[in-house]
Amino acid sequence: MPTASPVIVLVPAYNEEKTIWKTIHLIQATLLPVHILVVNDGSRDRTAEVAKRNGVEVLSLRNNVGKARAVFAGMEIAIKRKPRAIVTLDADMLALPREGLEQLIQHARLNTQKGAASMMVASVREGMAEDYRSSGIRSFSYEGVRHVLASPQRKTVEGYALEKFLDGRFKGRAAILHESGIVAHDAFRKGKEIQFRQALAQSMRELGQERIAKGLLRGTRRKRKPGPKKSKGRPSR
Repeated sequence: MPTASPVIVLVPAYNEEKTIWKTIHLIQATLLPVHILVVNDGSRDRTAEVAKRNGVEVLSLRNNVGKARAVFAGMEIAIKRKPRAIVTLDADMLALPREGLEQLIQHARLNTQKGAASMMVASVREGMAEDYRSSGIRSFSYEGVRHVLASPQRKTVEGYALEKFLDGRFKGRAAILHESGIVAHDAFRKGKEIQFRQALAQSMRELGQERIAKGLLRGTRRKRKPGPKKSKGRPSR
């Protein structure tokens, strides 16, 4: 599925059938003109099927090769399309404000125009703290992606050592996006499913997408526990 989109969003995913749709909807809810490419890292579940059903392109790897190599595989596909910006996101996002994504894209676009190799890292909220050192939320200019793929060391990078490799590759040159409003995936592990659906539904309502909002809210209402049975005796005086 070739694309002429100037911005490509890469989402590496492994066994994320329960969360990938959320990230896709968050990206789509920003209404930014981006092309989403999910890199299915040899998932054993329905990750690829769910992603395709939500209208995005899927690159399925035959085997599970780890996050780093999945991202590199996506970059190799994306770079052939000569985009103005490439953004990497995690597959299980909780919050992705339009402003945060827009700033990541704009930084990469400007550096692509200059012919400069750039990377911007977004700080992500995990619990009560914000951190950027382990953040997978990054944007790259066209030359920035070429700079990543040109490194011979990338062939030895495995799994979650990706962020450390990228920080080293752009040492002293990476820009940091503080207070991005982006919430990291660990919130999913804290039982925030209902809050996520409600927040996203509110965003869709603000965009006039009432039908989508209602669909997101299905099944989020908690059932009331039955109260104590009223006594049928005479009321006390």
